[in-house]
Amino acid sequence: MRIIIILLAFHILFMDIAISGGVSPLGGAMNLPSQLLKNLAPTSLNPQKEGGEEGESTHKSMLNSKEPSIQEKDQEGAKNLATLKETKRCTECLLENQDLRLFNLHEADLRKANLKYSDLRDVDLSESLLYEADFSMTDLRGANLRQADLRGANFSGARMRGANLGGADLRDAVFKDTNLKGVNLKGALLFADQLSGKKGGSSSKNPSPLKNAMQNAAQDALQDALNNP
Repeated sequence: MRIIIILLAFHILFMDIAISGGVSPLGGAMNLPSQLLKNLAPTSLNPQKEGGEEGESTHKSMLNSKEPSIQEKDQEGAKNLATLKETKRCTECLLENQDLRLFNLHEADLRKANLKYSDLRDVDLSESLLYEADFSMTDLRGANLRQADLRGANFSGARMRGANLGGADLRDAVFKDTNLKGVNLKGALLFADQLSGKKGGSSSKNPSPLKNAMQNAAQDALQDALNNP
C-alpha cells in the first residue's frame, strides 16, 4: 500500500513538472494554444502602421496632390496679372476670375492662357496671340479682338455683345452656349458649323480668308443671321 502511494506521488510530481515546462506527459509540445492565441490577436487599428512605410508614403502623396484652393488660385492669378501688365506676355498661365477691364493688351501673347470667369469688358486684345486660350464664362462685351489669333480658343458661355472679332482667325474655336448677338465677325476666318459649339469645323484644312465681295456678302448674311435669330 505504501509503495502505491509513493508511485502516485511521483506520478503527480512528474505531471506538474511536465506541464510547467511546456511538455506533455507524452512528449509532445504544449505551445499550440499560445500559437493559436497569437494568430487570433487583433490587427493594428493604425492605418499607417498597417501599411508600413509604403502606406504612410501613399498617404502623404495623396495629401500633396490635392487641388489648389481658391485662395491659392487667386494669389497666382494676381501675380500673373501683374506680369501681364508689365510684359504683355503670359502663356499657359492662370488668369481665372481676374479683372482686366479697359486693359491695353494690343499684340499681347496669351497663348493657352486660362481666363475663365474673368472680366474683359472693353479690353484691347487686337492682333494678339490667343491660340487655345480659355475664355469660357468670361465677360467680353465691347472687347477689341480684331485680327487676333484665336485658333482653338474656347468661348463657351461667354458674353460677347459688342465685341469686335473682325479679321480674327477663329478656326477650331468653340462657341458653345455663346451669345454672339451684336458681335462683329466681318472678315473673320471661321467655319459656319463652329457656331454649333463643335470643335473641328469644316473638312477643309486651309480655308481662305473672306476677302472678296462674294465672301464678304456671305459673311454679312451670317452676321445678320447671328444678330437676328
